[in-house]
Amino acid sequence: MSVVISDVTIKYGPAMRFIKPILPILLFCVLALSTPLDAHELRPAVGEISFDNQALKVNIRLNLEAVLADLGPEHDDSNDSPNSAQYDQLRAYEPPLLKQALDEYKNRFEQNINVRTQDGDILKTRITNVSVPEVGDKRIARDSEITLVTELTSGSQSLTWQWDKQYGPLILRMAEPVSDNAFSQYLSAGEQSEHFAKDGVAAGSVMSVIVDYVKLGYLHILPRGLDHILFVIGLFLLSPRWRPILWQVSAFTLAHTITLALGVLGYVSVSPSIVEPLIALSICVICLENLMTSKLHAWRLMIVIGFGLLHGLGFAGVLGDVGLPRETFITALLSFNVGVELGQLSVIVMCFVLIGWLFKDRPQHQRKISVLISSVLAAFGAFLFLDRVWEQVMVVA
Repeated sequence: MSVVISDVTIKYGPAMRFIKPILPILLFCVLALSTPLDAHELRPAVGEISFDNQALKVNIRLNLEAVLADLGPEHDDSNDSPNSAQYDQLRAYEPPLLKQALDEYKNRFEQNINVRTQDGDILKTRITNVSVPEVGDKRIARDSEITLVTELTSGSQSLTWQWDKQYGPLILRMAEPVSDNAFSQYLSAGEQSEHFAKDGVAAGSVMSVIVDYVKLGYLHILPRGLDHILFVIGLFLLSPRWRPILWQVSAFTLAHTITLALGVLGYVSVSPSIVEPLIALSICVICLENLMTSKLHAWRLMIVIGFGLLHGLGFAGVLGDVGLPRETFITALLSFNVGVELGQLSVIVMCFVLIGWLFKDRPQHQRKISVLISSVLAAFGAFLFLDRVWEQVMVVA
């Protein structure tokens, strides 16, 4: 069987004969990938700083169940941890029961937080309030809130904040931007923050802002951005050569840079309940087109640009959670974008190593592999789209 599109003839017979013996494996892969991700994905906690008289208050939004189950920062998915069963059990706890579990853990948690003065003195921190939402859709990880208070001394002119690496990464920022240089920083697991003053002003350098936001952008692709990774792989699979890849990635980059900037500046705002399902659909559409043609056409670039605008809104949502320092706004925004591009390039390089280089002298096998992987990713993208749409229907219902 063959299909003629423009001047391209795609022969499906050999490809289908290659795929048919492993259809059970493909089905297993799709089912394995089809587990809802939201309940198991471990996101960074977010801590908001404020000052009240002679006290530092940090209100932290976090996955309390992950902390109590001691999942560890080396896991981006709770299923990867040996403590996943305990985590799932805690997620079914009603708020009073989960608060009771925290009471038993409270002393350990407080001791694992270090607030230091500019002289290196460690100040005592205590939990003053805990808020746990009701058990809802168990497919979605719930965020609890813990309020931590540190009594300051007269010599506490500037401070640093750090918690134990077992609690994972943390986005630490001022609750209210009190100045153009308000403190905001992404902390890796166990990393100590830059110094920040009692007036909320960051003491870090421009270089530290660049490093932080490049790192944040890269981590949003590798390893945490499964949707974006699969989309980039789909771009690669059309024709595993540098020229078509560069055209597509350039179009994608231009598009998502535009909506990233507009979204962060507040000119464009689209609900994640709309953006996330459509991002999943973009994986399916791109990979289905890979089954129809093996050449780069003008319509492909238009599709890539359209979906790039969509992915940019997803990136903007991440930066919306983190916040951007006013004084170094452009620097932070560009740095995040650089990190995203480095992540995308890393994915493409890996694709070239695993597919492009290994099969460079066997184009017929390269095409079969492209058809195989595109089929799996198209099925996964379609499932993810339907799952996210259904999730929104259930929320509304």
